[in-house]
Parts: sequence; C-alpha cells; structure tokens
Amino acid sequence: MRSVVVGAGIAGLALAVELRRLGWEVTVVEARYPGAGNSTRNVGRVRRMQLTADLTEFACRASDKWSTVAELTGGRNPLLYPTRYVWVLYDDAEREVVEPLQPMWREHDARARVVGRSDVLDAVPVLRGGQQPVGGVVGDAAMVHHDAALYAYLLFARERGVRFETGTVTALATGDGRAAGVVTDSGASRMPRPDQPFSAYTPAAPGYSPTSGRLSGVVS
Repeated sequence: MRSVVVGAGIAGLALAVELRRLGWEVTVVEARYPGAGNSTRNVGRVRRMQLTADLTEFACRASDKWSTVAELTGGRNPLLYPTRYVWVLYDDAEREVVEPLQPMWREHDARARVVGRSDVLDAVPVLRGGQQPVGGVVGDAAMVHHDAALYAYLLFARERGVRFETGTVTALATGDGRAAGVVTDSGASRMPRPDQPFSAYTPAAPGYSPTSGRLSGVVS
C-alpha cells in the first residue's frame, strides 16, 4: 500500500511512522518545513481529566500515547514532564457540578479526584494568602515540549524510510471513483502504481471538496 500524508506536524509525522510500521510506503508533503505550524515553538499540556466521557476517553488515550513516544521513536527523549493539574473551586455550586463526574473519571482511569480546601492549599500553597477555595480537582497531567517530540518523530520517520517532499497539495487525483494520487502546486503528481491501492491522509479537519481541490480527512 502506498500513501501520502499531507502536513509534517506532530500528527502527520506520527501517522507516517505508524503507516511505515504497518508496512506502507509513505511520502509526507509539507508546504514549508516540518513543524512549520502549531507543532513547534510551544509547550503543550496533556490533561487526562475532562468534563465529558468522550473527551475524557480521548484525553486518557492521548496521555497514554504520549507516554510511549520515546519508545515509538527509537528511544529519543520527547521531553515529557509528568506533573499535576489542580482546578481550584471557589463556589459550592462548582463543586456540585464536578463531584458527579468522579465515577466517569474512574471508569476511564482519568486519575483525578475532587478534594477539600486543605488538599488544594497543600497542592498550591500560594493560595493561602488569598480568597479561600471550597475545594478543587487534583489530577495527573504532563507538559510536552513540542519541538523535542517533533524532532524525535522526524528523525525516526527518516530512519524508517519515509520520503519528504516540499509542496502544497492542490487537488486529489481520482480514477474510477477512488483516490489515485495527489497534485501539488508545482504540478507534480504523486501517483501509485496501477496495481496498488492508494490512500491520502491529512491531520486537518475531515472532508474533501473536489470542486475546491482541498484535501482533508482520510480518502482511500
């Protein structure tokens, strides 16, 4: 199977590495350079606890995935720093909203719990001299250095034979109602051999518009 991944941010590089692991041929097409968008020059927080079951499940899976990035990238350190998250509650009404969420957090292993005032002040001593909270939510979290994680994925993708090209994908080439390749702004066309299936991926929002030539989501 041959594939094109559109965009060399963390999501695109992680997808390219996974596809290579599954034995696919992969070409990554990036308009500027790896991490040119939001994947670099910042730090992200991975928080397991969320306010809905769907988001909590997603966040926990993301947290578990981040904990394996070093292994997934050949032992490279993505600079993932375990820490805690404290949501300070100043009103009883706030506490009444979050307390019923605890069974859902336990079900998804969110590692978060509602605590009283003393536990919050022990966790965040600077609050002792200000308005006193009624309680809070304390949970596991992590800080991620995006540059380190992106560089780890980039080096590992190259080692695994992922090809990289510079260009902007302007259209999806189709044949018999199926994706057959992508066209870049230089006019180059990434076309697989006729006897092989082809897929195009991008970490952008889902959907493809054949009239506008915009490629996003997954087309196979």
